[in-house]
Amino acid sequence: MKNLLVLTGVLLSLSGGGALAQSVEKSSAPAAYAVVRDAPRFAVGGVGFAATLSEEEKALGTLVERKDAAATLEGLLKDRRATVSGRLYALLGLKHLAAGEPKAFAERLRAHFAAYRSRGEEVEVMSGCVVFREPVSAVAKKIESGDLRLSARVLPGGQQKKAGAEPR
Repeated sequence: MKNLLVLTGVLLSLSGGGALAQSVEKSSAPAAYAVVRDAPRFAVGGVGFAATLSEEEKALGTLVERKDAAATLEGLLKDRRATVSGRLYALLGLKHLAAGEPKAFAERLRAHFAAYRSRGEEVEVMSGCVVFREPVSAVAKKIESGDLRLSARVLPGGQQKKAGAEPR
């Protein structure tokens, strides 16, 4: 019985836990910012036993829907308190916003990615049920190329922006 309780706790922890995940979905922008800023690992798409979205990705979904999303996410890249994972989420959000934005935005985004392409440290990543370490530069390259995208499940109506859309 004790083993069953431990296993249940681990599975709830990996799947994001129901009540905590629901609280992020309806969170305010400052709360969502703090969740992304303090991200302990980078996890995009379904993770854990139940393939749920991470608390951090849901919070990022809240941030990208705001009118000031680009400024907020660029601020997160500069926030000294932000974890490396939090900054990667900011890059992911900025990449999502890039479709159809002015060329000046695209140029700033390229500069942001350039700064992360040469980062040597590693970040904890979660894919499905597996947690592993990966170079920050490799994760940034996957975001930049479109191999990693913000899950449509965190966006209203499940809509993704077109990855190949040209900046204005």
